[in-house]
Amino acid sequence: MHFKKMCNKITWRTYESIRQNNSLNIRHQKRLAKYNQNTNMKFSKSTQVLFIISLLISYGAIADERSYGNIFIDKVGSVYDGDTFYVNINQWPDIIGKNIAVRLKNVDTPEMKGACYQEILKAREAKKFTVQALRSAKKIELKNMSRDKYFRIDADVFVDDADLAQELIKHQLGVAYSGGIKPDWCQ
Repeated sequence: MHFKKMCNKITWRTYESIRQNNSLNIRHQKRLAKYNQNTNMKFSKSTQVLFIISLLISYGAIADERSYGNIFIDKVGSVYDGDTFYVNINQWPDIIGKNIAVRLKNVDTPEMKGACYQEILKAREAKKFTVQALRSAKKIELKNMSRDKYFRIDADVFVDDADLAQELIKHQLGVAYSGGIKPDWCQ
């Protein structure tokens, strides 16, 4: 007799917990259905068109290369080669404004660790020209700044309102370059 009562109690408890869970599930399902009805809003055609236009405009802004504006240089540190040098920008926090590398946009100069002696000599000439231009400048401005793949600032550099990249090209110390295959300076 005692065993039978115990089995009945377990069965009753199991039945009660299942019944409670089902009623909770049904209540939960009703609430969820009500929530879904409230959130399934219908938009007018004009609202849909405005939404699509705003998405396209924002996508166009994001798809463009990011530009960080213009800034004047406070101090030029070292010059690595004809198209790369280091600067301090006091308006920026030290972590990004001290001894930051700058690369000239749209120009390529010979590399200091060139493939041949002729390239190394030309690289020294280009570096000397860049050092002289930067050290004698009254003002140095970086325009159209962006970051390159090496985290350098890629910018149009204006030394006393003259485009340094164009000056290097004019003195045959660099060539116009906008990515892709670099010129062979050993020919």
